[in-house]
Amino acid sequence: IADMPFKPDAGIWGALLHACRVHRDVELAEIASQELFKLDPHNSGYYVLMSNINAVAGRWDGVSKMRRLMKDKKVQKIPGYSWVDVNNTSHLFVAADNSHPDSEDIYMSLKSLLLELKHEGYVPRPDICYTTQPDNTTQVMAI
Repeated sequence: IADMPFKPDAGIWGALLHACRVHRDVELAEIASQELFKLDPHNSGYYVLMSNINAVAGRWDGVSKMRRLMKDKKVQKIPGYSWVDVNNTSHLFVAADNSHPDSEDIYMSLKSLLLELKHEGYVPRPDICYTTQPDNTTQVMAI
């Protein structure tokens, strides 16, 4: 990147950061993320990706650092959402939201399903699902 004939933009640094996740290169990810934070300081995706890279590496101080940076810079992640049609009725689900009238039952069902999956040998991967605890416990949304 340093030898490119033009100044690298967020697309170049973002591609490198993603490659660092794939290849689990935390040190190079640190460099790429610092450049991204300069170029696009309010893009929550870069902070989340760097946090996930740290989580996979077991670097919980790095996860905390990313959360602190997001808070300090007032960067907020837009929650993921999906729609599900059941009996011709559409239901909207937002990540970590419990405003649905049946959310308690839904989360209990998901928790039960996760326990069954773990009993059958399922092991959540932190590079796919986001773990939030230093002891590597996984929340229900890890399904």
